[in-house]
Order: sequence, then C-alpha cells, then structure tokens
Amino acid sequence: MSPTIRPKIIYGYLASFYFFKMGILGTLLPFFQLYLDHLKFSKFQTGIILSLLAVTRIGVPLLWGRLADRTGKAPLLASSLMFISTILFAGLFWVTSFWGVFIVTGFAMLFRTGVLPLVEAISQRFCQRHDYIYGRIRVWGTLGFFAAVFLGGYLIKFYPLSIILWVILFLGGLAALSVLGLHFAHSTSFVEPSLDLHRPWFKLMVGVLVVCFLMQLSHGAYYGYFSLYLKGLGYEGPYVAYLWAPCLLAELLIMVVWAPRLKIVHPISVLGFSLFMATLRWALLAYFPKLPLIFLSQILHAFTYGTFHLAVMEFIRRKVPGHLKATGQTLYSTVTYGLGNTVGFILMGKLGDVANFTTMFAVSSVIAGVGLVVIIMVKFSKINQD
Repeated sequence: MSPTIRPKIIYGYLASFYFFKMGILGTLLPFFQLYLDHLKFSKFQTGIILSLLAVTRIGVPLLWGRLADRTGKAPLLASSLMFISTILFAGLFWVTSFWGVFIVTGFAMLFRTGVLPLVEAISQRFCQRHDYIYGRIRVWGTLGFFAAVFLGGYLIKFYPLSIILWVILFLGGLAALSVLGLHFAHSTSFVEPSLDLHRPWFKLMVGVLVVCFLMQLSHGAYYGYFSLYLKGLGYEGPYVAYLWAPCLLAELLIMVVWAPRLKIVHPISVLGFSLFMATLRWALLAYFPKLPLIFLSQILHAFTYGTFHLAVMEFIRRKVPGHLKATGQTLYSTVTYGLGNTVGFILMGKLGDVANFTTMFAVSSVIAGVGLVVIIMVKFSKINQD
C-alpha cells in the first residue's frame, strides 16, 4: 500500500469509529435515562444503572490497556471488545426489571469500556507519526454525538422509547467494523513496557488524575439527569435535542479551531480554566433555570469538556512514554469516566431522591471549585516541570 494512501485510510477508520462510538454516547446520555424512567425506575435506581456505564471503567480498561501494550494488538482487541459488547447489549430487549437491566448493562459495559482508550492511544501514535492534529480526528466524535442526539429526539417522538436500543445496536456494529478496519490498515511497533510508579511523569499524572476525577464527578447531575431537569421545566421530545445541541456545536468549534493551539499552551493552565468554567456552568443551572441561561450553560460545554479533554490528551502526549500510551489512556479512563462517573451518578441520584435539581447542580459547582483549587496547587508544585 502506498505510504501516502495508508495514513488517509487509517484516518478514515479512526474518524468513522469516533463518529459511531460517540453516536452511541449521544443516544445513551440524553435518552437512556428517559427509557429507564419509562420503565418506572426511581432516580436512585436510574443512578445505579447509569453508574454501570462508569463503574465498569474502574480497573477493567486498565487491564485491557496493559494487554494491548504488551501484545501490540490494540486494534484487534478493541474490535473484539466492541463486537462482544454489542451482542450482549441486545439482551435489553428481553428484560425490563431493575435487576435484569442491571445485569445485562453491566456485562455489556465490561467489554465496551476498554474500547475508546485503546483507540485514543492508536490516535495519538498516528498523529505523532503522520503530523495530524488530534482534535481534527476527534471532532468526528462530536459530529456523531450531535447526529445521534437529533436523530434520537425525533425517533422518540414517533416510536416507543425502546427504539433507542435499536439505534445503539446499529451504531455498535458499525463502530466494531470501523476499528476492525484499523487492525488491517494499522501497524505499530511493540516495546515491552515497564510501568515505573516513581518517575516524575507519573507523580504529576496522579495530580492531574485527581482533578479529572473531580471534574467528572461534577458532571454527575448533568450527564445523569439533565434530560429529566429539562422535562421538569416543561421541555420534552425534540426540545431535549434542541437544548443538547448548543453544547455539541460549541464542542465541535473547539475541536476544529482551538485544538492546534494546544501545542503552545500549557495543558495544566487549560485544565484550570476549564474547571473555572465548570464552576460557573453548574451554578447557572442551579440558580438560573431560564431558557437563555440554560442555552449559555450548554455553550460552556466547549470548555468543561472540549478544552478539558484536549488538555488531558496533550498532557498524555507530552508526559507519558510512547510505549505506555494505552496504559496512560486507560488510567485516565478508569479514574475519570470510571470513578468520577460512578460516584457522580450514585451521589446525584441519591441526592435527587431527597432534594431538587437546584441542590444537585449547586453541589456540582462546589465540586468543580474544589478541582480548581487542586489544579492550582498542581501547577505551582515542584513536580510540574517541563
């Protein structure tokens, strides 16, 4: 295969994977909570189910990451995990009880949670070797999320809520095929890794991971209950999609325009800025539940997710050794989307059963503020040296 053509093919597979994989997330986050509400689950039960999307990321992706680093077969491993997860997820068509949904979702997510960190590691290696900008590959994920939110908003207007299960299965199959294509197009050199926990990069990463945990914890009320928050204000059906759309457009703009500038900005500073914006965003939702300010809070997603995620990716690119990229990505996934989401979903679900949305988002704002204090301490610590 021509050296000029092969990078374009790999780019195509990566872009399509992000589009379909984040399309699944764009279906799960806004609409799976509504599906669980349709099954008459309480907010706490909903929080428990949603936490499975996160709790299965605790430790499990790290095992997949270590396996990928040791075998050099990350694309094949990621494809296998995606296929198995999609097949298991189909079990939701036959169960409607709390424990049935809990078991099926849990088993499906045990395999799915390892996929994205592995592909993120492949993307980073690819961008370094072929001088591509990560954000301009990752933006396809934002487009997939955007398309899924709008598609789901219209589908649930005309079909039963179970239609979202069909969408997730369809997108899961396409994502698995995309990453399987990477296996045949992608080549990677293999170096046996040695994970030294005493190296300066790892000590600094621990501080960053604490901040990642707090940021994702602060998103618990938003990712778990924002659609229900909108429903309580009288916005349902397509209006849910309309009010998710601004955050996706803002994120897309950040991915395309701002990503190239990350190489000249210190990622730790960007993390601090993102945490400040998160503190403001959750305060707006807590105390000013008016349409214009809800719209504004959604635009701030460009910073609370977009710049934050890009900054962490840049940090991993700069600090984590090349042969440990999959391990670094899965550590990030485990602490952020595993621990952070798990505690966030459960905490906010329990809080939602005894309090209101104002309290949930006020607590979220405080958590983000604590994260801001921590990242300031990390920035001025001795271990933060280029």
